[in-house]
Amino acid sequence: GFGIGGMIHSGLQLGQHLQLIGGSNDCDGLMQIVKPLFHLVFTFVQLYFVFLNPKVCIHRYKTLARFGLMHMCGTNICVWFRNIVVETLHEMHSGIAHSSNGHGSHGHDHPLVEHHQNNHTTHPSIHMHTVHHVKDTHHIEHSHNSSLQLHSHHNGNVSSTLIAAMVSTVNSHETKALKTLPDVNCYWNKMMGKVVEQAGPYLYPCSIEYSLICAGIMFVLWQQVGRGPKPIFTKTNGQNADDDFQESRSYRLSVDCGGSSRGLFLGILLFVGAVITMVAFYVLVHKENMTITALALVHLSEIIIYLLGLIATITAAWRMRGLAYKPGHASVLESVLILISLTGVFIFCLFGIIAALFHEESGITNTLSIASNLMMIIQSIVQTVFMAVGAEMQAYTQAQERQKPGRELVTFLILCNLSLWGINTFETQRAEHNPIQTDFYGHMAWAILTHISVPLGIFFRFHSTVCLSNIWKNAWKIRHH
Repeated sequence: GFGIGGMIHSGLQLGQHLQLIGGSNDCDGLMQIVKPLFHLVFTFVQLYFVFLNPKVCIHRYKTLARFGLMHMCGTNICVWFRNIVVETLHEMHSGIAHSSNGHGSHGHDHPLVEHHQNNHTTHPSIHMHTVHHVKDTHHIEHSHNSSLQLHSHHNGNVSSTLIAAMVSTVNSHETKALKTLPDVNCYWNKMMGKVVEQAGPYLYPCSIEYSLICAGIMFVLWQQVGRGPKPIFTKTNGQNADDDFQESRSYRLSVDCGGSSRGLFLGILLFVGAVITMVAFYVLVHKENMTITALALVHLSEIIIYLLGLIATITAAWRMRGLAYKPGHASVLESVLILISLTGVFIFCLFGIIAALFHEESGITNTLSIASNLMMIIQSIVQTVFMAVGAEMQAYTQAQERQKPGRELVTFLILCNLSLWGINTFETQRAEHNPIQTDFYGHMAWAILTHISVPLGIFFRFHSTVCLSNIWKNAWKIRHH
């Protein structure tokens, strides 16, 4: 699924560049067409390779295989890092453009007004925006007799100093830097460009998560090179081959859904409630005098979901205490991916709590923000421990295999994480969801933090559904090996 989302994103980027063929600027050059095309092909070929060879063990040309697999692992890490950097710079650039039009999202006390340089525009559908170097923490000077002011508070608010540091670091000699990144400094007004701009926040996490997963898979394959018994090839007659083919065709997948009905329907009810809350948030947040209500609604819904998830996790662990614990069945890759993605949850929550605690204005929104972030950390830690232990458990008696104690709670947790995945994807990364943090750290600093942490948080929820599904499938079976 992540690979498909990444290919869609690359295809849309390719389409927006193809619309501008024939221009005379950096925004429609050959390289701008080749990059998304090659990324799409790379994603597809790698997806095909991983799909066909998830557990391959290479015994020939081992040195070449190790080099190729480690190169693929490094390539995926580079793609992951580049996507984060480009999307972060794009978010920062968009925020500056919004401020220049007087449309700051939350009336920040630190407006960054960007000079609109139409004399750089060589194509009617492209606007070139350039942010000049920061001179000091109070003023940003423009060439063309325009000025950009950064208002500094002297009451101990760390926001001004942090913004100035971020701006001076990122925007130093930005005219030259942005010229090498047309992905950032070109704003597209044609249809495909607008589609990419609107769909990008929801598709780019797919590319990031796909790259992270593939890097882990390639590393595991690299570790397995030369290990295990060598395959023995024997000549078989046509009859045996036909028998094997018929046997493989006659195999049918069967899934026992016993002990899951109540958890399934309660989870569906929770998912529907989460969707209704998201729709209500989008409607209310843009209405005058309803912003606080929208934020209170979304934070309360998150607190309820985290609380229910925490209760379900603890209760499931209690119900499953009688199962046998036999280590060695869990996948090391899944455990590593969960721990890596859990760091994103920690980063987002800790910085969110700090902003809510030390923000100069206190209110119900601050309190709810602190509560929701604390509940997120607690629920994530408890669930991670539960998944690590639950993956190693199995039924010990026939009665446990028949009764499946705790399975309905695991079913509920799967849908609970699916609901949180939707919230993180469509709500959490938006500036409207985090006005306190945006005002405290500044648009640029918070954009960097969210573009690093939120994709990992999204991946944590999605991968948790995978790990919980494995527990749901295997924990109540008696394994004889």
